[in-house]
Amino acid sequence: MKGGSCEIDGGISSQFISALLIACPLCDKPSEIKVRNLKSSPYVDMTLDILQKSGIEVLIKNSTYVVPPSQTFSLSTYTVPSDFSSASYILAASSILPSRVRLVGMFPSLQADERIVDVLREMGADVHWDREKGIVDVRGGNKLKGAVVDVSQCPDLTPTVAALGVHAEGVTVIENASHVRLKETDRI
Repeated sequence: MKGGSCEIDGGISSQFISALLIACPLCDKPSEIKVRNLKSSPYVDMTLDILQKSGIEVLIKNSTYVVPPSQTFSLSTYTVPSDFSSASYILAASSILPSRVRLVGMFPSLQADERIVDVLREMGADVHWDREKGIVDVRGGNKLKGAVVDVSQCPDLTPTVAALGVHAEGVTVIENASHVRLKETDRI
């Protein structure tokens, strides 16, 4: 790749931005990525975090990412954090059913999908997250109540929130979900 500049609509998917950010350090010339309408910014933040830990320089000016050329990735060891998006299904199911579930290794990270813990609390679930120990405990069987959930920054939680809403008393509203139709699959 040569490098250069591009403008991208971040309202479609942050994955395109992450792909460019990962590829551009290997270009022969500087790269500039101007982003309009960024949704799901925490996913871009996770990409920037791993790039920084890999010794890659990315300059951020407003909504533009400037990537110097001919960089070398230098990460030797990295612990992949637990996936809160995947865990959200287990946490939701255990809050609906009369059960007790403990997930370990659930340490805080840049993942927006950590929001599932707060969503469960807002809906009345008995959930406790010990951030220092990385343990999430859920005692199920409580009556859940409807909630208004904005998924603009955590679109992967949309199916989980929808499933919780089916089992909740009252109305559950999922807001800012239009970009969810454009994910790997149409999640609406």
